[in-house]
Amino acid sequence: KRLVGQTESEKFLIQQAARFAHYALGVYDIYPGALMATGWMDGGLKGLFHPFADDSTSSVLSLSNSFRMAELGLHDALIAFASFRNDILATPYAIIVDELENVVVVSIRGTASIEDLVTDLQLSPVSMERVKQVCNFDVPVEYFSHRGML
Repeated sequence: KRLVGQTESEKFLIQQAARFAHYALGVYDIYPGALMATGWMDGGLKGLFHPFADDSTSSVLSLSNSFRMAELGLHDALIAFASFRNDILATPYAIIVDELENVVVVSIRGTASIEDLVTDLQLSPVSMERVKQVCNFDVPVEYFSHRGML
């Protein structure tokens, strides 16, 4: 069945796809470029964006310095964290808060370089046991992940 936007449900799905497609494409070069232009990213285009700042009145971290995405056409979204490091052991990604949809979006960049291709070719599965230990994440031991994504 083709999605042609004739029903309200189809129109809604097309609108959602367009909104979330921006997040998927932005992690390639739009977000790193915008963060570099503002001087908010450590380490150049392969850097890290971490807006968390200590709140002097409490020990809670805040998103007070998050990069609002209004200049990119998304008035109700902000980048909460991003890493654009790209090598065999690291894949660029961004964590975005969409306030209009009330969701958190994790956008992971796909294959864009020779390093990415090498990562993609590491097809051996890796146990999620380390994620369970490091992140205190309750994942069954029998779960596995692609080595390049873990």
